[in-house]
Amino acid sequence: MHQSVYSPFPTPGQELLLKAALLKEDDAKQAWRQWRTTTDFERDVDSGSQRLLPLVFLNLLEHRTDDPAMLRLKGMYRKTWSANHFLFRQTANILNCLQEAGIPVMVLKGIPLTILYYKNHALRPMSDMDIMVPLSCARDAIGVLKNNGWSVGNPAQLEFFLKYGRSTELFDADRNELDLHWHPVFETYDDRATSTFWDKAITLEVAGVQTQTMCPADTLFHVIVHGFMSNNEPPVRWVPDSLMIIRQDDCPVDWGRLTELTGRYSVSLQMKEGLNYLHTTFNAPIPGYFMDRINKIKPRWADRLVYRHAIAFGDRSAHTFRQRVSKVYVNYIRQAGNKNFFRLHLGFIRYAYALSKGRFLPALIYKYFRLLLTNR
Repeated sequence: MHQSVYSPFPTPGQELLLKAALLKEDDAKQAWRQWRTTTDFERDVDSGSQRLLPLVFLNLLEHRTDDPAMLRLKGMYRKTWSANHFLFRQTANILNCLQEAGIPVMVLKGIPLTILYYKNHALRPMSDMDIMVPLSCARDAIGVLKNNGWSVGNPAQLEFFLKYGRSTELFDADRNELDLHWHPVFETYDDRATSTFWDKAITLEVAGVQTQTMCPADTLFHVIVHGFMSNNEPPVRWVPDSLMIIRQDDCPVDWGRLTELTGRYSVSLQMKEGLNYLHTTFNAPIPGYFMDRINKIKPRWADRLVYRHAIAFGDRSAHTFRQRVSKVYVNYIRQAGNKNFFRLHLGFIRYAYALSKGRFLPALIYKYFRLLLTNR
């Protein structure tokens, strides 16, 4: 496992904090004490770890932990509660605008996780809103949002995003951020005809507004696939998010459906690594038959390439030309589906052309084929 700050797997310090947040009684207290002795609270707490602290506070409070830092953790807990209530009300206003325009809406990530699985507005800090609409409604949804004070963060790339992407960022006058999705992750790009995630959607109420979100199996799929993308913001939150879903008795995971999604979207490596980590480190109750089925899925060369890129580089900004080419190529592979080799790479040329708007295409193709030969 990779243990750098950019890895989807926690560093040793992050793992101690996760254990303080997620284990019981003496195990949680011991992990907290060890974390406190090895970490400078003022200087060494990365942003990913900071997002875990409200959950740490509640777990330690329930186990009657005596530590002067509890007062500080309590302040973070209350701040998250207040900020999330504001964010939920803002989300409800957006949902109303879109629904009044006749646009189907689904809420993703932090908000449904908070309501259905954490069941406490103070436990999961979040900085933006994630909403999904059908691809056929994406352009109309953007128009509605623009009419209500939102602007597209990268208008120059909007047409490319609508054709090849999964989402776009929008901002209001106060720089609040909304991520508008039409696909949950790149891997689901080709899922236009079957509407997989919409067919199994469940109802959700956000600040008094009725809407939809993904079912538990789809949410777990989304959390792990998205979590296995290295990011400047350490993405270790996929660990508690996944455990909250798996441990929830009143919203059980359909493991057969998760098996189906894993195979359809070629993410068996992410699922195997992620769920094995949850089981071995946190004793997550994952059925043995599910792991047997996942282990029988044979990854393609493209699946291995995508996985290696995800854990080593992921969503972080590309700086060199080689990094940019690699990121463009892998993002295309993630959304290309099970095409044959010729069709796959013919599609990539079109994809690269659309992304660059025809500029620098010869150099991009040259570098691309050098990269391809290196990784085969």
